[in-house]
Formats: sequence, C-alpha cells, structure tokens
Amino acid sequence: MDTHSTTQRDNSISIIRFIALIMIIACHFCQYYGLELAWWLNVGVQVFLCISGFLYGRRKTGDVMGFYFRRFRKILIPYYNVVAVFALFMFAFRGGIPLPDLGRMLIMTGTVSGGGHLWFVPTILFCYVITPLLEKAFELPFVRGRVSFAFVTLMSMAVAALFCMGFAEGYDQTCIVCYIIGYALGANSIGGYFKEGALRLFFALLALMNAAQIYFDYIKHPVLSGGLLSVYELWSRYNHVWLGVFLFLLLKKLFAGAGKGEKLLNLLDAYSYETYLVHQFFILGPFSLPGAVSVTALAVPLTLVCIAFAAFVLKKLCGLWDSPAGRKGNGL
Repeated sequence: MDTHSTTQRDNSISIIRFIALIMIIACHFCQYYGLELAWWLNVGVQVFLCISGFLYGRRKTGDVMGFYFRRFRKILIPYYNVVAVFALFMFAFRGGIPLPDLGRMLIMTGTVSGGGHLWFVPTILFCYVITPLLEKAFELPFVRGRVSFAFVTLMSMAVAALFCMGFAEGYDQTCIVCYIIGYALGANSIGGYFKEGALRLFFALLALMNAAQIYFDYIKHPVLSGGLLSVYELWSRYNHVWLGVFLFLLLKKLFAGAGKGEKLLNLLDAYSYETYLVHQFFILGPFSLPGAVSVTALAVPLTLVCIAFAAFVLKKLCGLWDSPAGRKGNGL
C-alpha cells in the first residue's frame, strides 16, 4: 500500500504551495526586468522546501526502495520530458544545443540559459534520498522530549551542512537544511514537543536577521572579499531559510482550517510541479516572451497563459508514462 495515500488533505498546505509558486514566478519576472525584489521573492523556494519536509515529517516512508521509486519517478518523468522538448525546440529554432550542455542537463549537473531553475530537481531528489534517514533519526528511542528532539534536529542540520561542504559541494546546504527543518516541523506536529506558536516566534526572531542584511546590502555597503565574502553570502542564504520557514508557519496559521475551494486546490496541486518546470523558459533565456513583447502589460499576462498551457501539455505528456497511483494528499 502507498503510505502517502493515508494522509488527509490539508487545504492550508495547498494554498501555501500556490503562494510559493507565485512568488517564484514573480521572482523571475523581476529578475528579467532587473528588480531587486527578485531576491526576496525567491524565498518561495525555501517555503516550498519547508512544505515538502513538513509533509514527509508527518508520514511513514514504508518500504525504502518503493519510496525512492515513487519519488524519483514522479520527479524525473516530467523533468526528462521538459529536457527533451526544450532540446527539440532548440534544434528547431535556435540551431541546436551544445552536446556538453545537453549532457549536463541529462545527468543533472548543470543547466542552460533560461533553465537555471532546474537546479531544484537534483536538490529535491537529494532531500528524498535522506528522508528515510531522517525518519530513523527522529524515531531513535532516546527522542522522548524537547531537548532530545531539538538535539536530533540540530545534529541532522549540522551533518547535512558538513556533508554538502565536504562531499556534495554541488548542492546548496541551506536548501537541504531548510528541508530538514520542515521535516522536523512535521514530526513535531505529530509528537507535540513544541507549541507551534512558540516555533513561529522563534523563527520570527531568526528572520529579523534579514533586517541586518538589508542594512548592510542597501545602506552600509561593506567591502568584503575572500573568506569574509563567502561567510557573508552563506549568512545571507541562511537568512532566506529563516524567512522561508517563518513565512510557512505564518501562512499555515493564517490559512488554518481553510475548507473551501477543494476542487480548485486539487487542480493547483496537480499542476504545481509541471508549472515550476516550464515557467522560466518563457521568462528568461532563448524563448523569453518578455524579450519578444516590449509592452510589459501585454508580455506578463501572455507569458502566464503560455506557462499554464505548457504545464497542461506537460502533464498530459507525462500521463502517457505515469500512473494515477499515489496522487492523493498534498503531493510533493
């Protein structure tokens, strides 16, 4: 039996996922038009990672190999369909794509112009790989109270960060840590170690470090280089984590008990991943619609329509390979 199907829908999670997706799409529009707001809207990625971790923190993976098969299949079938269609369009309209670039896309070690967002695919797969390990860690016999639960959470974060620094430098440690925090929040919602209100306050205080970053980035403008610059950049990325987790907890509180619009939320959930995969190709890179349409008021809605249509086509294309099993609940 697919253990994911036993989890009841939480409409608040579906609403938050849609908000996070809108933030990411808006981020790339801002990136195209050169707006600094892009950096702050990009926190939607951290919100999405937190959602994914939260959902799996509330579930049992069951058979590990079966879990890996289901997750990898769900992620990779749409991904490779996107890569194939993109490559065909590049050959048809842009004279081709360098084989090294195509090879990096196939093995997920690199992307191409307009497809930079695809870095997320190997990252979420990495998160799924460590999910059964997280489940084992949080089920250790000594995890019986707040101190032991917090200890396992912090140790999991530290091990993941050190692993990315030493052995998996291609992965952004802050994204993996964000997923782990989301997983801990999900496990906490079952175990009841900390009150959610206290966790909201804790991450609100951590998120205040973004105010210090705003001061340095937009007012003070410190001149940093070498190791200090690397530390500052890492600190900035972790600020995104604290902000993303806080936004997740805040939105979860705001939309708690949402019970209307389930059919629409089902639809949005069903197309969220496909929408993410296709959206940036229409905003940045060789097939940018804002680049082809000079009037912003026309370019933005036209791009959104094309994104929605492409996501629909991708979903139908993947349906030729995919099965309806395991689609209940809140998805990724």
